[in-house]
Amino acid sequence: MELEHIISAYIDEPIRDVNIIQGGHINHTFLVTCAERYILQRMNSTLYGDCLEDIEHNYLQYVRACDELRDDVGQWECPEWLRTNDGKFFYRDHMGEYWRMYRYISSDGFAKDASDDDYIAVGAGLGKFHRILKACDDIRPIKTTEHVHDLSYHYRKYEEQAGSKMPRIEEFDRLIDLNIEQLLDIHVPTSYVIHGDAKIANMIFRNGEVAGFVDLDTIMKGSIFDDLADCIRSCCLDEEGKFDFMKVSQIQRGYEIGYDADFTRDAVELLGKNLVRNRFTLGIRYYTDYLAGTDYFADQTPEQKLERVCDLLIW
Repeated sequence: MELEHIISAYIDEPIRDVNIIQGGHINHTFLVTCAERYILQRMNSTLYGDCLEDIEHNYLQYVRACDELRDDVGQWECPEWLRTNDGKFFYRDHMGEYWRMYRYISSDGFAKDASDDDYIAVGAGLGKFHRILKACDDIRPIKTTEHVHDLSYHYRKYEEQAGSKMPRIEEFDRLIDLNIEQLLDIHVPTSYVIHGDAKIANMIFRNGEVAGFVDLDTIMKGSIFDDLADCIRSCCLDEEGKFDFMKVSQIQRGYEIGYDADFTRDAVELLGKNLVRNRFTLGIRYYTDYLAGTDYFADQTPEQKLERVCDLLIW
């Protein structure tokens, strides 16, 4: 089998099982069980095919920073990418697709009935992560993801779909027209190194604390406010899809502990505004992907994309 051939390029162990891991929007991910467990990923070639050298460079920057700050941030797991038999991180199959393999890192996960302390721990983990990223002083931009939080960029891409052949959703177009001007007026500082997709699904949980991050391909120069917004959006919505600001404040408090710095009053206000802006940006991205038929988000049917747009644009 093709997967077994790819796996054998990385390890020489009897394979017991290979199972696909559902839920990823970008790469295709498999859990490989041998004497140990591993993660095998087929990279999204549309996004990353021309950027693998830069992704590798950024990963090695992060590994170095983790080693340097290990004594400062406590227990912290850094994903260990494996090299192929010829010493490369990425394997190219006969179809021209690129693959990557790394050791599986267990995680306790985030409890559905999370307590106040759990939300504080999430914020503290993100704060620690940003402290590590501060030591990454030579991050290269990944051209396909560097605009991921840039509302003006994605609004231009949306406007380019005026002639789309896909059926338009009048309510979505109306909401964009109604809100875009005020949201474009929200500006966040973008001089930091961030994860770029800091949702709780990309966090490693251990003994009630965040002990690391995975899916590091989106590490970029950007705004900590966008990382905070991605994190908050992934775990602080109530049953009606509205932000639970008690949970938001707990993550903010934890972040101040982990990053070892307090938010100013202006920063707290900007955080609140950017939660709406960040969510709206993702909604436009999904709607533009639907209109353009580009399938940026993997394994999403048009119907699923529109459901996501509805959740993100209407608040």
